[in-house]
Amino acid sequence: MSTSLKVIVVDDSLTYRSILKTIVDGLTGAQVVGTAGNGKLALARIAEHRPDLVLLDVEMPVLDGFETLKQIRAGFPGVEVVMVSGTSRENANVVIQCLGAGAMEFVTKPILSQGAEASKAELRQALVPVLQAVAAKLSLRRSSSTAAPPAPARRTPAAAQPSPIREEARRKKRFLLS
Repeated sequence: MSTSLKVIVVDDSLTYRSILKTIVDGLTGAQVVGTAGNGKLALARIAEHRPDLVLLDVEMPVLDGFETLKQIRAGFPGVEVVMVSGTSRENANVVIQCLGAGAMEFVTKPILSQGAEASKAELRQALVPVLQAVAAKLSLRRSSSTAAPPAPARRTPAAAQPSPIREEARRKKRFLLS
């Protein structure tokens, strides 16, 4: 990733916050600028750090991920959100709710019982393409905001544009003059 991607990791599990931070910080062009253990703290971190992306757990105390997502969309519309949750893809209601509320993607956390390294590898494999997509989107957004505004479209003068009212007026004028 060539663009510097600022990320906030939000998860009530210290273990998963650590794993996600390690994955993101291990990628070129991405950096975790803050972490939070619940949605309320996450909103404060977002206001403070203005990240490009939030990796957000669904089930958390104080303010859950779904409610946090809605508040992020309302207060920080330029921030992308990827839900990272232990909720399996089979739980379609949660996935559909989050995607419908504006999450960019939904990534399932691997089960830690398969071993920490295997879990990291699986999560990294799922997250890297998503982080690359966010970086590409950010790069496009930044380049379009610094580009010169497009030239205004050339418009045909109103008199040259066909108009039913003008055509009716011309017909009446010809009739009166003949």
